[in-house]
Amino acid sequence: MERERGVIVMGFEAVYVVGSGKLAQAILAHPGIPSMLHVEKWSRTAVDSDLPAIVLHAGSGREMAACLEFCSRTQSIFLQLSTGLESAPPSPGFPYIVCPNTSILVLKLLSLLRAHPRIFAGHEISLTESHQASKTSEPGTAFAFAASLGIPRERIHSIRDPNTQMDEIGIPAAHLPAHAWHRISIRDAAAEVTLETRVLGLTTYAEGAWEIVQAAREARLDGGTYSVLDVLEASWSRGQTDFRT
Repeated sequence: MERERGVIVMGFEAVYVVGSGKLAQAILAHPGIPSMLHVEKWSRTAVDSDLPAIVLHAGSGREMAACLEFCSRTQSIFLQLSTGLESAPPSPGFPYIVCPNTSILVLKLLSLLRAHPRIFAGHEISLTESHQASKTSEPGTAFAFAASLGIPRERIHSIRDPNTQMDEIGIPAAHLPAHAWHRISIRDAAAEVTLETRVLGLTTYAEGAWEIVQAAREARLDGGTYSVLDVLEASWSRGQTDFRT
């Protein structure tokens, strides 16, 4: 047990958010943070702590080495939210959870597709994704969809042009700077099924991040690499679908 800034912090009640971008800011500012958690930005206080915590990484990678050393030393849980940085260290001795997306609704669709990896085999499949023009990182959610559908990443069609996003996809102008859209089309000679996700803004990601944190706290994970779906599916099977109350 450790007392910080007048708050008693016990194992896995401390959460350190790494990053200074829009996603990290949205996670820190979300009004639905569970009241039992002590949340703060990653700092020297975190680096020097000896207590297990949850490290929620939404940064560029500059502080990854320090975060991983902390998790290894304290047996903390590491949540990797930054796409393009998902590769876990070899045989991590702490729980390393890869989160290509934190929107719970999108993750539920990924879970359904993962549960039936061959169900659309033999059909013509196309996958299109759109994000804000400023996005330079890999489209992690699209990669996850492609893996579940058994199609190569090279066949993903990416859209970054704002005019196309407004005119052809229907993204409101106000959300051009922060959106995520995916369309999966599955066809045979006479039928077509379309699955579409549309996320406007960052609220759903921030809300989902805190649900994932709570699921990770309850999971009693051993060291190793996990998909966020591994953690959430176990939580859903226990009937713990909403940790916000």
